[in-house]
Amino acid sequence: MPREIIVIIGAGPSGIACALELAKTKKYSVVLIDAGNHYSNRTCAVDDYLYCTDCSECNVISGFGGSIHYGDSVKLSRYPSGKSLFELIGAARYECYFSTACEFVGVSETDFTMSQCSSNATLDIKHYGIHILTSEEVKRFITVAFSRIQEDPFISLFLNSRVTAIKKNDNGFTIFYTTGFHQKTVNAHRIIVATGRAGFSWWREELKKLDIDRQNPISSLGFRFELPKEFLIPFGKDHPDLKIRTVKDGYKYKTFCFCAGSQGGRIKYTNYKKYTLLDGHVLVDGDSECSVGNFALLSQLKDKKGCALSFEDIYEKYIKPYIDLNKKNPGKPVFQSYCDFKRKEWTEDYVLPSVKDVLSAPLWSLISPSFHKNYCEVADAILQFIFTNSSAPEADFHHFIKSVNIIALELEGLWDCVTVNNGMMTSIDGLYVSGDCSGLSQGIIQSMISGIAAAQDIINK
Repeated sequence: MPREIIVIIGAGPSGIACALELAKTKKYSVVLIDAGNHYSNRTCAVDDYLYCTDCSECNVISGFGGSIHYGDSVKLSRYPSGKSLFELIGAARYECYFSTACEFVGVSETDFTMSQCSSNATLDIKHYGIHILTSEEVKRFITVAFSRIQEDPFISLFLNSRVTAIKKNDNGFTIFYTTGFHQKTVNAHRIIVATGRAGFSWWREELKKLDIDRQNPISSLGFRFELPKEFLIPFGKDHPDLKIRTVKDGYKYKTFCFCAGSQGGRIKYTNYKKYTLLDGHVLVDGDSECSVGNFALLSQLKDKKGCALSFEDIYEKYIKPYIDLNKKNPGKPVFQSYCDFKRKEWTEDYVLPSVKDVLSAPLWSLISPSFHKNYCEVADAILQFIFTNSSAPEADFHHFIKSVNIIALELEGLWDCVTVNNGMMTSIDGLYVSGDCSGLSQGIIQSMISGIAAAQDIINK
């Protein structure tokens, strides 16, 4: 009897975990397809403080490993981080799949240390267990995962292969993909879409074509703050993934991707062809040292009725003006000093940011006056909190605030929230979605848990 064919689109954390979990049964023929490169070929010029080379597939978010970039350090988090996924699949299954994900990564559940940091009257801090994988540990995880997949007789891995369409047929699905100049197809009984950020645009269009049940997410927009690492490192020791929360005029504000390791933090670029967004990378012992750290501050995007904006609205209102703001390289990041941003001025009184591929511009012009006012009030409170609790010697607030740059653009939660059951299956029988592109799970371990949940739902059918 022929084996059931399962196609997984995307070889990031979710796709890797799903493939390894399915392969355990020896019951399926698993086809794992990714548009990007082998993990050892995912170099990024910006990581070396050079200019973005506009790779055909952005090496930061595409290729084997996905959001886990070979040679980077990464942060892993556990519940209550990933609360939505926890509530969907239930506590018992979540904890079981968490253990499996830890096993795949090569860490123990006891490696996760509860964050420590005191809130104040206006700023709430979210606490959960965190573990940082060093760059050497990341290399070990990626090489081991790749070897397991390559050597498994029940998994076929295709890199540099872009899926172009999914069609429903009588026996399941036909997947169309390109490899080099060749057009190919594969028929599958079931599909798991785990494309992450790299497949954002394509997946949005497929959701429409396949008429999959979904709804607009409440996305968040903001800027990445970069400042001398000595002000941030004390927080990085107590809470390596510091998430500060507050609400102002009905909008939630949060810090995101806090990068303040022992060696500082680095800005990373994620290239979506027409525009480039930002990400951050923590630097820990063994990594190259940077004099700065960084974090993003994001605000929810909602209409006047408090409803989620469509991606089309976000594109017209925020992304398109951002593309036009960089007069030299449209769509590439822009920056200015926080002091100028707050005053709505544009001067040359700034400290150069750590990244070269960035242009000075009036970032305040991207947002409305009310957005700007509230955003600055929240940013002021956070920066005052950081300054007051830092251990930087002989520092004064005036000197501190002049050292702060903000860099655009940071966007989070753009994926449609796909309606799925507790096994990650969509409204189309046999079609699953996991990882970031589900609009549900965020974080490396959470993405892996969702991929394992999809695999287990298939196994238990």
